[in-house]
Amino acid sequence: MTETSIELRVRYAEIAGDHAYYANYLGWIEACMGKFYRDCKLPFLGFEHTGIRTMVAEAFCKFIRPARYDDLLRITMRFTAAAPKRAKFEHEIRRGDELLAEARTTHVLAVDGKDGLQPFPEDVLALAGTREERVGVLDKPGELSPEPQSVFRNASTFPVRYRETDAVGIVYFSNYLVYFEVGRTELLRAAGLSFTDLKAGGVRMPVARAYCKFLAPLAYGDDVTVKTWIPAVRRRCNWPSATS
Repeated sequence: MTETSIELRVRYAEIAGDHAYYANYLGWIEACMGKFYRDCKLPFLGFEHTGIRTMVAEAFCKFIRPARYDDLLRITMRFTAAAPKRAKFEHEIRRGDELLAEARTTHVLAVDGKDGLQPFPEDVLALAGTREERVGVLDKPGELSPEPQSVFRNASTFPVRYRETDAVGIVYFSNYLVYFEVGRTELLRAAGLSFTDLKAGGVRMPVARAYCKFLAPLAYGDDVTVKTWIPAVRRRCNWPSATS
């Protein structure tokens, strides 16, 4: 199993309130992926010139403790499993010995001029810890609830901004978590609850877990519709389901 690590400091631009904004954790993971590509001498760097597209298919992150400005973080990535057309990575974000977050991502490969997903080269699959028929990031596939018809929900529509796209012109994967935050904020607003007022009253709503399955890319100028609802409320509340 191949393992790669990097260290970086939390920038002021990555802070929201008094801690790092949750979508930035996926950006730190992607920075570690870049080092993995370099260390393994894989051809995916410069993919926009070669027609090779490596895309995140699923992302799951469990947030354990907040990172704060100027914290020195260590991001570790392990290539744990691979199927012929999907690679699974597991990630940890630590501050010293303190675990801040753990995540799992799956990645797929596409090549310009060829239909559908393409198999990974054998020399890439050989780097994985195990070979499996299928891989995913959820412990229980299908654990997300379908969109209900009988509970309060909200839909928000807005255009993709240029700054939200990446080098190949599609929305960068961590920005989907930003879209989900828009959905949560507008759901509360539609229910007559102001996030600002809640925060002023000492109520905080930190994200404990986030999951996204990427089905089709979004591009600059596309209209995004985020549907948000709360399927259940417990002592530990389920994170709101959202689709776009």
